[in-house]
Amino acid sequence: MWGFVFDVVFLGLFFSYYQHRQERRHDIKRWKEEIDDYRYWKTDEAAIRLAGLTRRLANNNATDVDLSHCEITSGVFEGLKLDQYNFYYSKLHSADFTDCSLINANFHLAELTGAHLRNVNFSGSNLRNADLSYAYLQGAKLIKTDLRDTFLNGIQMDNTTYLNLINLENAQVDSLTWIEGILHLGVKGAQEILEKYEVKETLNGFRVCLKEG
Repeated sequence: MWGFVFDVVFLGLFFSYYQHRQERRHDIKRWKEEIDDYRYWKTDEAAIRLAGLTRRLANNNATDVDLSHCEITSGVFEGLKLDQYNFYYSKLHSADFTDCSLINANFHLAELTGAHLRNVNFSGSNLRNADLSYAYLQGAKLIKTDLRDTFLNGIQMDNTTYLNLINLENAQVDSLTWIEGILHLGVKGAQEILEKYEVKETLNGFRVCLKEG
């Protein structure tokens, strides 16, 4: 008798769990399709919808999320896990990524001017050709991050920012003494950058280059 009751309860729980998973998969698929609908839009409504869809996908542990060519100006993503998300060529001016995990994310050619990136984990991420001008990176962690050709003018860092094994070739910065400046701020990893790179003045501004020899 009790064995039969146990079987009934177990099957009920199993089917309930299975149904929940199926509904979740359906929701994730629908949300991704909605992102496709709003891709390339340049309206406040689209930005609000895209930010909301991103939060829902992250909160449901969705993977393979493609937010390329999306305009999500001032989007709020605080505290989300967005590992491996694709933000290629997206406009994210003043977006709030505070406390986000962005490991192995793709921000190639993304516009992140004035973005809030405090305590973000950018380890392994592609930020090549991205515009991080005047972004806030206090407490951010960048390990093996690709910053080639990235715009770093006016970027905000301090002694809680951690840089390690990053690629800074041809990044644009404020001045010839930019590296010495972040060393003075106490940015972790700045000494290693000073030993490997130097800043040169070019027709296109101040660029970070590998030291010769």
